[in-house]
Amino acid sequence: MEDWRYINSQRDIEEFVKETMGMHDTVMVGLDYMAGTWGDDMATYFSGPNSKNLRVIFTSPWTNGNIEMIFETVCRFNVSGWQECYSDEILECSISLEKLKKNSDEIYVIWTSGGTPRACGKEELLLEPIDTYIISKRVRWRITKLNYKCPCCGYYTFGHPPMGELDNCPVCCWFDDTECLGDLDYVNACLGISLRQARKNFLVKRACKDEFMSEVRLPLENELDGINWIIPSKKW
Repeated sequence: MEDWRYINSQRDIEEFVKETMGMHDTVMVGLDYMAGTWGDDMATYFSGPNSKNLRVIFTSPWTNGNIEMIFETVCRFNVSGWQECYSDEILECSISLEKLKKNSDEIYVIWTSGGTPRACGKEELLLEPIDTYIISKRVRWRITKLNYKCPCCGYYTFGHPPMGELDNCPVCCWFDDTECLGDLDYVNACLGISLRQARKNFLVKRACKDEFMSEVRLPLENELDGINWIIPSKKW
């Protein structure tokens, strides 16, 4: 797993954009907001602004793993949910360093799911409902390794739990299907075979189907984690 990298300058922004391909075709798959406050029957304790942190996970087809970002001391954020005019994937993100307050040199980091921050960071925030945006005082990020097992070959090639998230395994070419996890004989809608048959095919042919034999590859070192594909599971 990579070390954390902070975004403190324009050069840091350019490095982030280069390594994540501008977050093109990424998908936000999870959010974890830590307010740093708690309450009981008697009172509520406020721990201050520095505890307002937001952790966001993105899947990306361009990085060898997920993009993990932690926005520290979050001032405001908006997450767009389902809308008929909105597609889940991010086409191009925007990230900038801005002065938000008059008569103050304090710098804030503004990240948006759109190509430009538009009014965000000036007198008013984003008004377009299709945009997701986050404003914070600091941001750190890293690429986290793919660390979930493929249901077919058993290698750690998935960036999130195999639950119908449309992952495609580069080692065996299995295409994720939630229904197959509960029933090994359920026929995968995309592949036309069951998970049980795909596992048997992989043990013999190194691919879940014959037609994918030329497309598969050997697992990378960080995808092994002690898995031996030659030894079949008793469940198979």
